[in-house]
Amino acid sequence: TPESVARVIRTAVHGGVSTIYREDDREIDVRVRLRENDRRQIDQLHRLFIQTGQGSHIELGKLIRTDDGLGYPSILRENQRRLERLEIEFSAGEKDAVRELLEGIAARAREQFPELFAQENKPELNVREENEETIESLSNLTYAFLLSSILIYQLLAAQFESLLHPFTLALAIPMMLFGVSTSLLITGNSLNITSAIGMIMLVGIVVNASIVLYEYIQQNRREVTGVTNDDDVSQISDRELIEKLPDILRVSGRDRIRPILLTTLTTVFGLVPMALGLGEGGDLQAPMAIAVIGGLLVGSVLTLIAFPTLYYVMEKVRVLGPGSLFKKQ
Repeated sequence: TPESVARVIRTAVHGGVSTIYREDDREIDVRVRLRENDRRQIDQLHRLFIQTGQGSHIELGKLIRTDDGLGYPSILRENQRRLERLEIEFSAGEKDAVRELLEGIAARAREQFPELFAQENKPELNVREENEETIESLSNLTYAFLLSSILIYQLLAAQFESLLHPFTLALAIPMMLFGVSTSLLITGNSLNITSAIGMIMLVGIVVNASIVLYEYIQQNRREVTGVTNDDDVSQISDRELIEKLPDILRVSGRDRIRPILLTTLTTVFGLVPMALGLGEGGDLQAPMAIAVIGGLLVGSVLTLIAFPTLYYVMEKVRVLGPGSLFKKQ
């Protein structure tokens, strides 16, 4: 096959890794190839042997024909089709004029070569800006972000058997977005594909603080009401519970703030080397780490303040009605 022929030639010229030499914590590839004197001429490659499917060997020169000419340094493909790119640099304000010129050239090509463009596998001439692919990728990541948010809400609603409180738990997500945008702005980074991936990761991480706090609030609430099982009846009325709810929230926040902050800080400090861009390819990964750090810090801290407040408001409205928010205590 063409693949096996190319593999034999590549191994002869560039070499193939036969084994790995290990010394302490280093790994060195041992590459084997023909001696330089044996790979200087094209005719020498013709004398190489290649194994056939039946197990026999045949000279490479009987299978291939070589010619001198110009070749492609690389072959681009999109959706399994050959792709040729023509890049044009132009001054600011000339974008519309350049696009109109290129579209005119494409139209004339279709007129001069109608038979070529009438084929089933016809060529396509497209004019687009360099950042259009990035914009399209960010658009797809936006759908992924929304989908992950919906899945998180469904999971919380099923777990806590409530359609209302998962909204309070998911309050950390918009707060996380504020933290991500602020951290990227301060560090001079833009919203790109890597930072957008970090945002999607945060959707499932940043709600952890709300879940931990919510579970502890519910535990303290059951202790106050005397409800330990589903069949138990509350020993106090809903109005009495609303009066005791601020104290429950205050105690829950005080007891849970330390583990929540410790969990957040361990994640943040673990991402600091990546945020600094250390190591090979660090510059590409840094925006993702910066987005996660900023979103996690701001989202977790603001959740400790906003979640108990919204929880109290929603419980008060549920028990006393919307008008209770405007009554003086």
